[in-house]
Amino acid sequence: MATQLPQIEHQTFQIIQLLFAEDDADDVCCRQFSDQLETDGPLSEEDCFDPVPIAETLKRLADSMNQDAQFQAALSELKITLGQEAVDGAFGRGVDALLKNQISPRVSDVAPEVGLIKVSIAFGLYLKESLPELKTKVQCAVTTFLQSRVTQWVNQQGGWEKVREDIGNI
Repeated sequence: MATQLPQIEHQTFQIIQLLFAEDDADDVCCRQFSDQLETDGPLSEEDCFDPVPIAETLKRLADSMNQDAQFQAALSELKITLGQEAVDGAFGRGVDALLKNQISPRVSDVAPEVGLIKVSIAFGLYLKESLPELKTKVQCAVTTFLQSRVTQWVNQQGGWEKVREDIGNI
């Protein structure tokens, strides 16, 4: 059964919220395990969604992107531009520029949407660390970007859990 688009958008928000949470336990969103929940009836698909493994997989992919010298050079150039433009627009253009320059051969070996997810997460986390004063704005930009650019595709794949399985093997 395909997941509904509004549900995918909400799940995307949860995943990005976890990725942008600080490492201390007070800032991390609470994680619910379906086997620990008391319910009055059967759990819905949304009740069972756990964004943590997906966020962990995306974080691992982003960390691998940060090892790429071309990615680092492109980020340095984009960081200068970002300080002068609106975050949402600059973020989208930055991800598109990074993809256009094919900064990593591994990105071109996968579905375009996987490359888009991988680069946008790596770029967003880089900006979070480089410009901590813009953390909230960058978090919103990443969420909006992914919701507008990959929600349909994530839905077609069967949801974020299925996408995580696919990208976890990269």
